[in-house]
Amino acid sequence: MTRHLNVLVAESHPGLAAADVAALEAAGHTVRRCFEPGQRGFPCVAVSGDECPLDGPIDVAYLHRLQMTPRATPLEDGIRCAVRQGVPVVEHSQSLLDPFEPFVSAWVGADDLTSTLAEAAEHRFDPLCRDVLRRIGPLLAAAGISDDQVRIKVEPRHLDLEIHLELDATTDKSFDQSLAVRAFDAVRSDKRRFGNVDVHVHHRS
Repeated sequence: MTRHLNVLVAESHPGLAAADVAALEAAGHTVRRCFEPGQRGFPCVAVSGDECPLDGPIDVAYLHRLQMTPRATPLEDGIRCAVRQGVPVVEHSQSLLDPFEPFVSAWVGADDLTSTLAEAAEHRFDPLCRDVLRRIGPLLAAAGISDDQVRIKVEPRHLDLEIHLELDATTDKSFDQSLAVRAFDAVRSDKRRFGNVDVHVHHRS
């Protein structure tokens, strides 16, 4: 069973994503939008006084746009914000002259919408994990620990994060604290903004 997702939905033209929204909500997912149905652009909900969807927990962004639309439309502004914050973007189908193509993680095409979104959301912290590994790499090398002996897991808790560093090695408390500091540095450098961040170091040997 696909876990619950918080999905930012955008469309290039009014009503284009209506069926997608209905399908996501029927499957139990939470849909957030930057514009109320029927709007054609500015102002977005945040400018109008409501909470910006990206100030809350968003697992993945979904975009449904008309084929052969070479320029982003005003209703797609939320996707620009999602890209800037490092949220993975899934698009309805691949098309020619798509300005968002370089930033799309996956296209739905003939595949199931919810499974494609879930797959993209599952990997949304991969860049952060790679940065954590890069930053702790020198410490690991000095201790004779290879990258293969480290597993990094990121677990979101609403806007908070728990980062788990699992080592196939025995290290002391001082070393573990140094790893945690570098993991915090990676979070601070991330495009996204989080609440409380906890780093846990575990030893599997």
